[in-house]
Amino acid sequence: MIAVALLGILTFGVLGSMVVGFNSDRSTQEIVRCQQYAQRVLETVKSVPYAQVPSLSGTSTVSGDFTSAISVSTLSTGLLRIEIDVTHSTRADVTANVVTLLADLN
Repeated sequence: MIAVALLGILTFGVLGSMVVGFNSDRSTQEIVRCQQYAQRVLETVKSVPYAQVPSLSGTSTVSGDFTSAISVSTLSTGLLRIEIDVTHSTRADVTANVVTLLADLN
């Protein structure tokens, strides 16, 4: 009888750790997807002609569960600071932030 109780406790412990591991893996996958989406948005912004990049400030895009917000500010003549914030629609702990500088070399 005691052996059955111990076996039951061990089984619940193993199953509990598997559930925690699964949830942790899912969170990690969501964070990676969020970072990848931020990089895709950044590459899209960088492909826009330099003169048109400031007009992207304040825009946002939606892809699946992710929403990105683009902010562009002028640091000096010919130098822009681009910031992209990506958030998950239902999970506040899944976010990504990308900041880069873009120079007009012409």
